Amino acid sequence: MTGVGAGTGAMNSLLGKLAALLGDQYRLLKRIRKEVEFLQREIRRMQALLKTLADMHKLEELEKDWKCNVHDMVLDIIKSLSDEENFATVLSGRRYNSVPSRIRRVSVQSSGREHKEAIHTIIKSKIHVRSLNVFGEMEKIPPLVDFHSLRVLDLGHANWWLDNKDIKNIGSLPQLRYLRLHSARITELPEEIGKLQHLETLDLRECNSIRTLPSTIVQLQKLARLFFSRRLVLPADMFGSMQALEEVSDIGDVDNALKFAKDLGCLRRLRKLSIFHDTTLGRATDGGHEKSCLELLVSSLSELGKYKLQYLHITGDIGIHLFRDPCSTFSHLQDLELTTVITEVPKGMASLASIVTLDIKVRIFDEEGLYRLMGMPSLVHLQLKLSTPSWVGRKPTVGSNGFKLLKAFHYKTQDIEGTGIVFAPGAMPLLRRLHIHWTAKDVMSGHCDSIDLGIEHLSSLAHLQVETDCDAATLGEVEAVEGSVEKAVALHPNRHTLQVHIRREYEYYMYEDHKEREEMLNILG
Repeated sequence: MTGVGAGTGAMNSLLGKLAALLGDQYRLLKRIRKEVEFLQREIRRMQALLKTLADMHKLEELEKDWKCNVHDMVLDIIKSLSDEENFATVLSGRRYNSVPSRIRRVSVQSSGREHKEAIHTIIKSKIHVRSLNVFGEMEKIPPLVDFHSLRVLDLGHANWWLDNKDIKNIGSLPQLRYLRLHSARITELPEEIGKLQHLETLDLRECNSIRTLPSTIVQLQKLARLFFSRRLVLPADMFGSMQALEEVSDIGDVDNALKFAKDLGCLRRLRKLSIFHDTTLGRATDGGHEKSCLELLVSSLSELGKYKLQYLHITGDIGIHLFRDPCSTFSHLQDLELTTVITEVPKGMASLASIVTLDIKVRIFDEEGLYRLMGMPSLVHLQLKLSTPSWVGRKPTVGSNGFKLLKAFHYKTQDIEGTGIVFAPGAMPLLRRLHIHWTAKDVMSGHCDSIDLGIEHLSSLAHLQVETDCDAATLGEVEAVEGSVEKAVALHPNRHTLQVHIRREYEYYMYEDHKEREEMLNILG
């Protein structure tokens, strides 16, 4: 606690000066007097919190109180300062004595019926409005014409009332940079969207009724971020024409799989990409071109890996082929998810030196597969799911020769006998969070030699969450699994400060004992 003591001394001095400064501001900023008073109280709480860091029981109470108040307080201060400086006008249902005659940024956060006069003011000053965000249920939005200065149009929470006629004039917004829509009643984008020559972000993720994009989409030469529903069928021609694209998700289907797989490699500015292979290559499968299409796709992704690609979410089938080469060239890749189960950890993963976040699901997981993951030097966040019996002989052991930077580990097993892996002394030296999800019946299988996972060897652990699936297990098996966790916690060097959350799932399907389970299995045949 030496560091805490030093930090407390320095922070007390700083907080004292800040409290005095706020006292002066209290007299100057009478319009936000209540907010400043509340902030002063919060600073006093910060000082009290620093003094009680050594007592974790008091810390938890203060944290809860803080979470309940700080967010609303900061939001109120931002709103007050924003109103005062006319930076943004927030229409949240409260009564307004006056609305600025010239509105530049407006956020509607409740029903338009509650402030019709303010909406009228928006229409009057629309040539000056630069940003319009709707987070409530308006009877209608202002006609999208003559908003010559509008840069941001966010209708992402407009929900059910927005339809095709509301966006028919979208092409008359010449300065628009950002467009987000959210409505199942929108079934198509107007051809005029091609006129938005400055558009950089188009977000259609919540427009599930849109099935195709207009051909004019290729005219958006500055479009950098494109997000859409997986149900949408993309025109493959667009990828060879839209060189500014940096982020694309979620690709579920294309009208020409072969052309898409080939042209994807042309997007050399691409940083983030997510593809759902099962539907993307569906048309290639129908035409008997699945193999050649997969090869083209792997070639294009490998080409992108030489440039700026940092974030890649793909299915396991693509991943197995993409990373089978031990010398994979993805020097900038930081976030990788294989969304479907793979047979084993590909050899090429060991060469992914820049990966920070990895999410994979594996059937066969042995010492070799473990070493490939441990060889990723930059890995900080790991989600690993194991399914079906995955080792021969002893369980893979996580030792001290890998995972040097790992701080968060989400570990899930399914149809695995025992714990699947075990932590040896010195394992994962920086790990702070461990989330385990397992099935009690499988963990307690008679074929496994031990249910000791070795949690007590994770020396830096601060948060432990264990979720136990009780389906088809007996009460004794569930209690034994939980008991093994409690024993490890009791042996842990941080046992007095370690935050532990143990939870059961599907407890309704748990049996009282082995006899009840056997009787039920006999009944079911």
